[in-house]
Amino acid sequence: MNSWTESYGSYAIEPRYALDVRISDNVLEADCWTVGTVWFCEAGYIVKVETTQKGVYDLPNFIGWSYAKLAKWQDHDDTGRHPENYYEVRIPGASRWESLLSEQDVRDSAREI
Repeated sequence: MNSWTESYGSYAIEPRYALDVRISDNVLEADCWTVGTVWFCEAGYIVKVETTQKGVYDLPNFIGWSYAKLAKWQDHDDTGRHPENYYEVRIPGASRWESLLSEQDVRDSAREI
């Protein structure tokens, strides 16, 4: 588990909003994919990351990323390559994973903890 311990202006850096993230593909089974949870502080930056399922792909070090940077990450499109990798987010605990979301959609998907 990683945590960002610096302060960001007058904003509290405690984890406040969470999103699940994963890297999946069109070849392997779901138990081979990497899944994690990222937590955002009030200022909108990732301050905590936890890998909840270790898979064949490594999650990047998300610490310090903004909603915009996470939205750009999950906008990754490997269509036509083999294997096709998908960088996805979801509301924690939801069954449906999403990719290719706008920054506002990513922000709206984060749930307060």
